Amino acid sequence: MGSRRPGIVSKLMLVSVVLVAIPWLAYRYFDEVAVFVLEGQRSALQLAAQAVSTVLHDREDLFGVDAALPIPLGDCSPLPLAAPVQLDGNPRDWSDLSERTCHFAGVSVGFADADAVDAKADHTVSLDLALGERGGYLYALFRVRDDVVRFRSRRRRNLDGSDHIRLVLPDADGGQRRVLVTAEQDGPVSAYVVDERWKYALADGKPLREVRGHWGEAPDGYVIELRLPLDLLPGKKLGFAVADVDAVAGPVVGQVGTVPSGSIGDIDLVVLPSPGITYILRALDLPGARITVLDRERRVRAVVGAEIEAVEAVERDRLIGGSLEHRVGEAYEVAPFSGERVTAASAPVHVGERVMGAVLIEQSNREILGLQRAQLERALFAIIAACIAIAGILWAFALRLVWRIHRLRDEASAAIDDDGRVLHLEVAAGRRAGDEVGDLSRTISGLLGRLAGYTGFLEQIPRTLRHELSNPLNSLSTSLQNLVSDHPELEDSKYVQSAERGVARIGEIVEGLTDAASLEQALRDDEPERVDFTHLVTRYVENFAANCPSRRFLLRVDDEPVFIVASGFRMEQMLDKLIDNAVAFSPRDSEIEVELRAAGNRARLAVGNAGPGVPDSIRNRVFDSMVSAPAASASDRPHLGIGLYVVRLIVEHMEGAVEVCDRDGGGAIFVVDFPVASN
Repeated sequence: MGSRRPGIVSKLMLVSVVLVAIPWLAYRYFDEVAVFVLEGQRSALQLAAQAVSTVLHDREDLFGVDAALPIPLGDCSPLPLAAPVQLDGNPRDWSDLSERTCHFAGVSVGFADADAVDAKADHTVSLDLALGERGGYLYALFRVRDDVVRFRSRRRRNLDGSDHIRLVLPDADGGQRRVLVTAEQDGPVSAYVVDERWKYALADGKPLREVRGHWGEAPDGYVIELRLPLDLLPGKKLGFAVADVDAVAGPVVGQVGTVPSGSIGDIDLVVLPSPGITYILRALDLPGARITVLDRERRVRAVVGAEIEAVEAVERDRLIGGSLEHRVGEAYEVAPFSGERVTAASAPVHVGERVMGAVLIEQSNREILGLQRAQLERALFAIIAACIAIAGILWAFALRLVWRIHRLRDEASAAIDDDGRVLHLEVAAGRRAGDEVGDLSRTISGLLGRLAGYTGFLEQIPRTLRHELSNPLNSLSTSLQNLVSDHPELEDSKYVQSAERGVARIGEIVEGLTDAASLEQALRDDEPERVDFTHLVTRYVENFAANCPSRRFLLRVDDEPVFIVASGFRMEQMLDKLIDNAVAFSPRDSEIEVELRAAGNRARLAVGNAGPGVPDSIRNRVFDSMVSAPAASASDRPHLGIGLYVVRLIVEHMEGAVEVCDRDGGGAIFVVDFPVASN
């Protein structure tokens, strides 16, 4: 038996699985689009870097010291103030405060008198700084978070025994002035020029009048507003720090600002970005990008744009170095720690033939990938939903189609019984459908009609033969009898005897065919009765043995009688066919075994012979009509394969079963199993 091929449902499910490839192809398409967009981003970034550098070409004034304003760290540019600032310690006068504020935090303990500091205390102090410019003045707003606020005591000469602000201002001679800003209470502040230890005031201890400000309270610390004339910053550099003192007249336990890492008391001067460059860059701002302008010393002069993770330092230095050497830096994609990819490009800024600086543009692909991801998700959801819908429709169609085919198969199978007789002339499944299944249903109905006509013709053949052959056979038999009467000398003629045997054989054949054809109708018309099957079998075997001296019969039955509900005539007919078949296919002087046993509500009749047995080629069909093995027959009687077929019909009518098996020592045993009558 060959391997079973895939059915309709399996094939359609295989087709629906192919639909899974559609989302994968869509993902590959969007991935390729993303690569194309990123390549476009790199090219666009190169062009943008060249465009920004072109705007800054021949603008030496933008890179000069005089064009700078103070900024500590980060993007803390001193933006122009729209209105005058009242020095009252309140930030309400500062417009766009969130855009101009930068944050500082840290601890620096380790001064000369640090032994007096409690090592277990929390000395962390933080600072938010905002810078602004208006009317030639630099305004600064210090918002300090400090858990303990200490004011200056008038009775003490040293100035560093309380919370204060330290400023480092470069002078015109290249030196530095240290300015300490402190207050005795909420209100105006005082600024003093102090010594290198930030301890005592110089210039006879008089305050610096040019620096004005106000100290105000805050829930988590204090706020100081300062105003400095830009004339105090000839070098356009500035350093600052907020010093924290927790104990009364105690030491400085920490400071935050432009303080170098690990420093004891130094304050760095920060190179000042150019507001002119900043204003230009703000007009050229790119979405999701950061533009940085550096001078020849690689000092940052302006930074504008989004807060993104910078490219790796090696690549950044390479790009900037290439631009300072008259080269346009190529774009590179670098994978930072955040997992995002940043594209960078650089270009030189020329003043005449000289390179004054470089423009570095860094742009994250976050927006591009975010847009790609959003589009991909929408497309994938739509495609997956469509694929699921299509697959569902295909599966539903396949299941309904298979259900219709199975229904048609079941009805077509039930229309014909095991003997090939047509029970129903048409099938109802799909008969009115207009598709191929309906056409198949109507075709099967037509075939059943033609098959019913043909089987009806075959069933009428035995009756027709009996009717048509009976009269000629009777005439022939009568003629032979009359011939022998008129000529007694022919009674022993072998020719007459052969003719008589031929007439008898033809009669037996016609009678057997007629009996098999009309048996089913006769079984339905029989009146069943309670029959002692043990007595019936015993009597029949004894009579058969008396008329068949060429065989030895062995009968084994139970002592208790076995009763069945059936027609006694049909039981004798069944026994006659079984024993006649055993005699016909057994050698002379062999033994015929007949056994009847009862167990519970079932009875078992076995008839065995010592003949050649049933060949394997017909074992599965031995109880069908017209199936026999004449070559193995040991008698001259005709065998058309009708006897065992009659046995099967009678047994099945009794709701029993019949089978054949091999006999020990050779031969065959036919076993009939049927129900017994209840008490």
